[in-house]
Amino acid sequence: LPTFTQIGPLDQFSTPPTLPTTSNEGITGTWSSPINTDLDGTFTYTFTPNPWECASITTMDIVIIPAVNEIICPPDTLVECFSDVPPAFANIYQFIQAGGTITGGCIIDSASFALAGANLSASTCPQTLIRTYSVEVTCGTNTETISCDHTITIHDKTPPQMVCPDTLYVAVGNPVPSVISTLAAYQLLYSATDNCGLVASTWTFSNIVKPGATTDTIVRNYSVADSCGLTVSCEHIIIVNTDAQMAMYCPSDTVRVECWSDVPPSFADYNAYQSAGGSASSLCGINTGSFRLISQSSNAAKCPEYLTRLYEITDNCGNK
Repeated sequence: LPTFTQIGPLDQFSTPPTLPTTSNEGITGTWSSPINTDLDGTFTYTFTPNPWECASITTMDIVIIPAVNEIICPPDTLVECFSDVPPAFANIYQFIQAGGTITGGCIIDSASFALAGANLSASTCPQTLIRTYSVEVTCGTNTETISCDHTITIHDKTPPQMVCPDTLYVAVGNPVPSVISTLAAYQLLYSATDNCGLVASTWTFSNIVKPGATTDTIVRNYSVADSCGLTVSCEHIIIVNTDAQMAMYCPSDTVRVECWSDVPPSFADYNAYQSAGGSASSLCGINTGSFRLISQSSNAAKCPEYLTRLYEITDNCGNK
């Protein structure tokens, strides 16, 4: 009985070896057919010795392993912003350059490579975009479409940034700037940024006034968030000087007269008051037009009698 070294298993669609026409014992003959790998399964081939050989017919079972065609997408991608999401692969060459593979040994129809679909998850932070790619492969007379999913995860982990205003000192009488009520207004004056963009509707602010003896302290807090809820905030301090350091000094010399008819009239205006040696000062500035005589009173005594006049003036901040 002729014997042969076992052949196989063989991959489907692979190039098969030639069946030997001489056995291990040197017996020659012919086989029922060449090996065919177009189909998978176990196939029996029969060896018939030549008529002049004193040997029997024998067989060999050869296993053909089915071809498994597989497409593997490039590694999953992680980005922080939608603007960072890469475009879909336009062709099979971009797909392979990005790390994708197609295996199985069949004929690949490169022109059939396509983006078969895309699905964006409803959830956010993270949010996933799944792109499905497909390609046709032909094995013998059989054509099949194989596909894989490429997952892109969008997850912003970088918090926003803000540049806070420096502490502001407001002198007596100067106006205090208004609170900044919108993100757009803030960005015109200072900096508030995020790698994926800020959500203007999340802008919040507060304005707390802490009165003091000579200064009021205003604490303003500003806050804003990005699309993933990451927030940034800053505190703006405004110190307002409320002490005008107002002072008023009457003319220094006491006027002495002998008769009521000699008593001089009261000062008609601030210029007359100042000319007589009086003065008034304030960090807010003096409103000279507000100068007036408030009252005039006598001690009702005789020889001597004292007449006292009270004058008033207002500064430009309304202080008296």
